[in-house]
Amino acid sequence: MWKVSVVEYRILTNGGTALLSKRVAERLARAANTALRRANSDGDRTVSLVIVGPLRMTTLGRRMGKSAPTDVLAFPMDPPMLGEIFLCPSEVRKRAVLWGRTPALHARYLFVHGLLHLYGYDHEGETEARRMERLERKIVEYVL
Repeated sequence: MWKVSVVEYRILTNGGTALLSKRVAERLARAANTALRRANSDGDRTVSLVIVGPLRMTTLGRRMGKSAPTDVLAFPMDPPMLGEIFLCPSEVRKRAVLWGRTPALHARYLFVHGLLHLYGYDHEGETEARRMERLERKIVEYVL
């Protein structure tokens, strides 16, 4: 039997304001379980979900060659951890508008996107990008 659990979600604050609610984090954990079923995962794996502001996301993004904050980053780890997924709510809100989604829906897509990266999916080429987007859409629609 396999499952993912968000073993930790750290809600860093911006001037004392929480960047994500516990309820939203729990919904993202449910999305993670669905993503793992769709990705045919085996074994128990855990994910750390970290919610950060744009300055921290920029610092993290430098590891990946990014010079500005982004909405999601995923860093794989050794078992039993699957990895860490970082979300930046201010970037999620900005990019949700571009995709025509609510911020909550876009956060689900991004969380699934991060999970797929942890399982080795990428979007470097056009074919891979379409494949990954199709799988994200199926998973998020299934969760809803």
